[in-house]
Amino acid sequence: MINDTNKALIYCRVSSPRQIKEGHGLENQEHRCRQYAVEKKLKVVEVFSEDESASGGLFDRPAMKELLNFLDRNQSERYFVIFDDLKRFARDVEVHFRLKTELVKLRAVKLRCLNFNFDDSPEGRFVETMFAACAQLEREQNKRQVIQKQKARLENGYWTFYPPAGYEYKKSRVHGKLLYQVHPLAETLGKVIEDFATNRLIGKVDVVRRLVELGILKESAPETTNFNFVRRLLSNPIYAGFIEYKPWQVPIRKGHHKAVITEEVHRLALNKMEKPERMPRNTDSLEWPLRRLVDCSICGKQYTGSANRSKNPDKHYPHYTCNNKYCTASPKNITKEIVEEKFLKLLKSIGADKPVLDLARAMILQMWKEKEKNFNTKKSNGLKRIGQIDVEIESFLSRIPKAKSESLVALYESKIDKLENEKKEIEKSLKNKKEPNLNEAIDLVLNFLGTPAEFWKYADLERKILIHSLIFIKNPEFSLETGFGTPNLSLPFYIKHYVMDQDDTLVEVEGVAPSSKRLKTAYCSKLSSG
Repeated sequence: MINDTNKALIYCRVSSPRQIKEGHGLENQEHRCRQYAVEKKLKVVEVFSEDESASGGLFDRPAMKELLNFLDRNQSERYFVIFDDLKRFARDVEVHFRLKTELVKLRAVKLRCLNFNFDDSPEGRFVETMFAACAQLEREQNKRQVIQKQKARLENGYWTFYPPAGYEYKKSRVHGKLLYQVHPLAETLGKVIEDFATNRLIGKVDVVRRLVELGILKESAPETTNFNFVRRLLSNPIYAGFIEYKPWQVPIRKGHHKAVITEEVHRLALNKMEKPERMPRNTDSLEWPLRRLVDCSICGKQYTGSANRSKNPDKHYPHYTCNNKYCTASPKNITKEIVEEKFLKLLKSIGADKPVLDLARAMILQMWKEKEKNFNTKKSNGLKRIGQIDVEIESFLSRIPKAKSESLVALYESKIDKLENEKKEIEKSLKNKKEPNLNEAIDLVLNFLGTPAEFWKYADLERKILIHSLIFIKNPEFSLETGFGTPNLSLPFYIKHYVMDQDDTLVEVEGVAPSSKRLKTAYCSKLSSG
């Protein structure tokens, strides 16, 4: 049975963070509603405030949902619901009357507004509709004005939305609100993008792994979350110093913020993102393993593979061809054996020598020690946190029997569920960490660095494509007259050529501790310059 009562609930809402600090803040709204309750001799039972800004055009708001749930739990009571202004209640005609139906018709609530008297007469409903429509019009006009201002600022080279990872907003005397780099996160993300663009990180999976190792992404996070972050990271022009916003038709332009990567690196990363990773096609054949993996040095077009048949049907003459009809290369058809023989010589020439291999071994061992140290620290911290979680769970379990309301019991149970989930995630991250055979792994890597030609010779088509992507940042160029030009190599193979181009002779490396300062300098220089 529902009884008449003087009980009241207060609802407060702001539509922007600024209103929390200014005259339309939550505290001011609550104060005015409480004054109204005192004047009308109403007892305020609960206050429901939107902790964060919530649009009046939305029906689904956290505090409003709490208010409706409260009324459902107390169906035997009748309440007044007080709010400061009709705009605080809703700023959309449909939402306004939907909320009114939920409160008045379905839950027998009496609405009280400080600046509007509800009247159920035809004239009263008409006036109420007009007020709700005016609130909606004002909201939509404000939205349009904000968009126009934001678009104008975007067109002037300023980002106006939430800053991407590695950046934050700071006030500038010249530019106003401007993106500034967060150090060292910005440099780290820039290095990861560069490594992806230059094939030190082959695919997006490798980028995810690198970011997890660096602690930027969580291993326990959903796979789609991590991959979406990586896609945004690799394609975002902000990191190259540019601004673009396609939904509002704002084309790419130079921004006023500082970049963390070059325009060239951004272009390479975008091209790699747009192009699927090179995989064998149905038309590919092991007979032409270099098809589309070698470019013509004259026009830059990829070589294709084909064969000329002789009168004898059992014989054919395979060759690689530049199909660009405007190319001036002569001849355009080059015998398959010539191209592949010179390609193997190229691979033999770029194989790393003993000093480089010894340096690589020392570096791998050092990196492994660091990784092992980090894992042991993570394991220790994880076990410590599990112990803390167990104590917290016991504390909440002991409070449940003493709780005086169902809502408090539900809150404790929710806290326990969150702690249990956190504990499971930690246990999952520490479980099944199988330690690989380090020596075997190092030997495999070093054999590949030292003898890439041998690996290529005996690989199937798919592995040949993989080996090619591991060695070359871009396709090597070839012509019959000049052979293969200077290749654009990935870091491990680049070191040898960088060092060998110097005038001095390499100093032999003793054991695993490299004594050649030039070799160390070459590696550090390449890392810093990309």
